[in-house]
Parts: sequence; structure tokens; C-alpha cells
Amino acid sequence: ANCANPVASPNTTTTYTVRSTGGPTGCWTASNVVTVNVITVPPVVGTVTAPASLCAGNAATVAISSYSGNLLWLQGPSATGPWTSVGANTLSLTTPTLSANTCYQASVTGCPGSLTSNTVCITVNPNPTVTVNSSVICQGFTSTLTANGANSYTWSPGPNTISVNSATVSPPATSSFTVIG
Repeated sequence: ANCANPVASPNTTTTYTVRSTGGPTGCWTASNVVTVNVITVPPVVGTVTAPASLCAGNAATVAISSYSGNLLWLQGPSATGPWTSVGANTLSLTTPTLSANTCYQASVTGCPGSLTSNTVCITVNPNPTVTVNSSVICQGFTSTLTANGANSYTWSPGPNTISVNSATVSPPATSSFTVIG
């Protein structure tokens, strides 16, 4: 047909050949092929999950339950962004080691448009700094060592009692004690 501005609305991917005529005899003088890709998958976005918190310097796995369409993982400093693309088209994403609170969401694109998943934020807890008082005692006497800066403690050697920040010691000679918080 002779149409200066054709409009195509196919239901499936279709290839069209465009020809133009020229000259007084109406011979075909030029042609071109154009393919109209039809995307028929509506976007479906599942639920994104991640650990609620972790210690600084650790990585996390962020996952989506299911999706259809083209998935794009987004990362931001808060639940309102700004968002940065960090991966695509995988059911899970391993974060880099985190040093600050970080939020994630997924954007799924299909036809007709895009959907955004729920947002999950990972709280990054600072690693504790454990301090212990230094003690000098006379042989045969006792001293109490006290540690601060963590939620639980393990002493070695000595009372391996979790969540106790002090240890009473009576070493027979000069000794070293270690506490892990």
C-alpha cells in the first residue's frame, strides 16, 4: 500500500519489508527490513529478603522469591534511595562487604512497564572494641579483670562464661589472659 507513515500493531514479533519506488516507471529502487519485537511477558515481582543485620566487614545474600521479566537489583543508603544498579537477572545477589546500613530492592521490567519490589534494609553493626583493665597483683592474691565494648565475652584461660565482662583470676605466676568480645 502507498502509505507515508505506516503504523504497525502486531500481536507477535513481526518482520516488515519497506520498499520505496522512484522514477517515472515505478520500479522498486530501495528496500529495507525492520523487525518489531513484541514483549508479551507482564512483569511479576516477588518478595525480596535479606538478613536484618550483620557485623561490619561481612557480606550478605539478598534474594527474590520469584520474578518474570527483566530483573535489575538496586542498592541505596536508605529506604528512599538514591538507587544504584548492582546486578541483573539473578534470583540472589551477594553484596560486597558492608560498612554502613544498606538497602536493596528489585525492579522488574516487562510489558507494559516496570514494577518495584519491597525494600529491605540491612543494619550494619560496628565491630566492638574490647578494652581490658591491666592488673598487677602479688602472687597468691586475686584480681578482677574487666572488659568493655561488646555484648558477650569469652575469657581464656579462665572462666569461659559467655556474657560476663569480668573474670577473677589468681595466677601462680605472671600470666596473660585473652578476652574475645
